[in-house]
Amino acid sequence: AIALTMAHHALKSLRGASSSSTSSVVGNVITTEFLETSITEGIRNYSILKTRKGSVEHSSAEEILVQAGNMNDKNNNNSLLSHLKLFENSPRQGILDSHPPSIESMNINPVGLYSLLYHCQEDASCSCTGCGNFVAAVITKPPETVLVLLPIFATNISGSGDSSGYNNNSQSYILLDSHPRPNQHAPHNPQHGSYALFHSDLSGLVGSLKEIFPVTELGPDVPEMMGMMYNSFDVYPFVLPG
Repeated sequence: AIALTMAHHALKSLRGASSSSTSSVVGNVITTEFLETSITEGIRNYSILKTRKGSVEHSSAEEILVQAGNMNDKNNNNSLLSHLKLFENSPRQGILDSHPPSIESMNINPVGLYSLLYHCQEDASCSCTGCGNFVAAVITKPPETVLVLLPIFATNISGSGDSSGYNNNSQSYILLDSHPRPNQHAPHNPQHGSYALFHSDLSGLVGSLKEIFPVTELGPDVPEMMGMMYNSFDVYPFVLPG
């Protein structure tokens, strides 16, 4: 519920960001106050869901959206979550790998972090009209859940997705995490719990995600299928229709 609440508020606030002003807009939106407000509201939404629906600890992002949409909160806070639109064919299931994050890694592992997030951007650019300029993706690998914000690719004349519409220095690839990471190296050592990390490209973002979701090496005697199970993760991509 916390990640979904952050996703809704971030997508709504970033709706007016353009490729030429992304850096300044993002810096004004994703602030310490934004994190504190979103997390506080997310905890409230979680508490309401838990009170009315029972345990939600093991509910998927999709299940939480359905539960929130069926609720009639007098303050209409939970209905905010139901405004998020989950992409078709989701969740998108992937397998972690140890390859350096780059567009070339898509050929090595077509269901790796880099590949799945790239296709979230691509799909949003081709199929979502009036959804703003960002797609939010909730990434889960129990017990961890984080949120990332990705700029939707600009659309060229032929109608296909193309990343050229975004400045590589725009710092528009964002990792939002409601949990502190005291055991990791800087910059994953925030002083006040929740944090946001800004990256200029997808490779940088995936590099940060690999710090949170490292590959589990089980050794050569472990069956391949079991290794895939231990390294599996889910991606829930969302947009906020206008």
